[in-house]
Parts: sequence; structure tokens; C-alpha cells
Amino acid sequence: MPEPQTFVYSTVNECEIHLDLYLPAAAPASQEAPLALPVVLFFHGGGVFRGSRKSVLPELKDAALFKNWAFISADYRLLLPSTGFDILTDIAALFTFLATLPAIDTARIMVAGHSGGAYVARQAAIHGTPRPRGFFSVSGQGGHLLSPAYFTPKPYLQKKLLGTYRKYSTRSSAEFLGLKECSEFAWEWRERR
Repeated sequence: MPEPQTFVYSTVNECEIHLDLYLPAAAPASQEAPLALPVVLFFHGGGVFRGSRKSVLPELKDAALFKNWAFISADYRLLLPSTGFDILTDIAALFTFLATLPAIDTARIMVAGHSGGAYVARQAAIHGTPRPRGFFSVSGQGGHLLSPAYFTPKPYLQKKLLGTYRKYSTRSSAEFLGLKECSEFAWEWRERR
């Protein structure tokens, strides 16, 4: 199993955001200069509020490397304490950084994500520049997301969640959990009256 090369692709408020680059063991031998490789750009699962680039799907990574593709697993700022806007900023920074890696062919990027990471991968497929060639969702959201199951009030859950979150703003929750504050966008749960 190849060891990844780790890079810092962005730094925000002293928060370093990393990616792991896995390269196949053998590059095509017929070329004098190494070719830039197609890449699977993977975003970890965890509901977009936990997890790290270390949580890769080994089958997907191994399949990419077997085909002589590169495989990248990228961190992104999480929803606690950051926001969706921060994740979009991370995606833009990531694509800018990928253009600096000579081993990567940025015209041949496929984005993939597992669970909550599939949402991040979908955003990368929409907002990444250059636009990725493919999108692969593993256990991600899909289907009819605006069905009554998603937007009907659930008082029993709301009371429980609001009771928990009313005590803490995002900043104090982040401090309580030992997370680094990587965002200037404070997000607080507030009970509506």
C-alpha cells in the first residue's frame, strides 16, 4: 500500500487544511517525461461535521491506483465551527492548489464523496474550476429532498435539539469540544418565538 504525500492546500486563521496524495506505484514506462495523471478527488464522510482525510474508502483508492490514476483525499472545514460558505472557499482553494501539482491532470478530475462528503463532492462538481469530469456519490443524499419527511416540523426532536444547542453558541461549542475556530462566520442556534 503506497504512503501518501501530505500537503497543506490552504491556511485559514492559523488552521491548516490538508490533503493526502496517493500516486500509483508504476507510471507508464513509454513516456520520457512523466504524464500528468487523472485523479479521483475524494471527500470523507461524517455528516460534514466530523471525520478527516484519513477516512478513505480503500476499494475506491485501490481501484484508482490500479488504473494508474492518482487518488487525493482532502480535508475541508467542518460545519462546527465553520459554515457551508467556508466549505465552498475550501473547494476553490483546493482546485487552485491542484493546478500546482505537476502529477495531476486538472482536465481529468473525478470527484467522489462518502455520506456527508458526497455533499462536498457535489459542490466541488458544481463549483470546481476547471469543472470535474465526473461525480460519484457513495451513500450520499439524493432523491426527493423536499419531501414532507424533510421539512415537516418534528416538535419532539426540535425540543431536544434546541435544548442542547441553546446552551452553546458555535464558538463556545467549538471551544468546549476542543476544535480550532477556523471561521469568521459565527453560527448560532436560536430558539424562534
